[in-house]
Amino acid sequence: MVASPTKPERPPRRRNAEATKARLMAAGEALFSAHGFGGTTLDAIAEQADANKAMVRYYFGDKDGLYTAIIEAIIDDVLAHLEGELASPTDPVTDMGDFIEVFARAIISRPSFPRMVLRDYLDGDIMTREGPANKLRGFMETTRRHYIAGQVAGRFREVDPHMLHLSIVGAAIFFSVTRRIRSAISTHQGMADFEIEAAPFTRHLRDLVLSGITSSQG
Repeated sequence: MVASPTKPERPPRRRNAEATKARLMAAGEALFSAHGFGGTTLDAIAEQADANKAMVRYYFGDKDGLYTAIIEAIIDDVLAHLEGELASPTDPVTDMGDFIEVFARAIISRPSFPRMVLRDYLDGDIMTREGPANKLRGFMETTRRHYIAGQVAGRFREVDPHMLHLSIVGAAIFFSVTRRIRSAISTHQGMADFEIEAAPFTRHLRDLVLSGITSSQG
């Protein structure tokens, strides 16, 4: 009897906790943003991450823990981007304009974030997660802080800071989640004006919001 050839042994995979966690979070971010929380399974996450689904429970407790960790990590990245891009305070109108532009650009540059947040808002779930809810309130407070500085200086008229914040975030999220359909309309229906790049949009948003809140006395 001829012995069948033996398969070469695969080298043992290096156990690296941080690398495994990073793969799970990357896989979760891609799947949650595409299918939502309810439409994403641990099996799918584990398969895409090339890991055992027991690792999700080991590192994050459960699917909800993984989802929360992803949202918090994305928000931290956006906040870090804001801190790195925004200069020291100078003129309150310029500072608010820079904040609007950088903030909107940071949201748009991470397409999974607007999709995940929008799904969460539609389901009413995100504010039930304490960590993400606190970090999202941090965004709101940053908007409020820039607005109050301009109002105290007599440069901004009186508006509701929360409505102002929703106007900025809502515009950036809508721009991001409609990018694919705008591109399709531009390509297949010949409507080139639907193909809008992020940079001119964020500049437009900056100018539009500032024109709406700047006091005629300023």
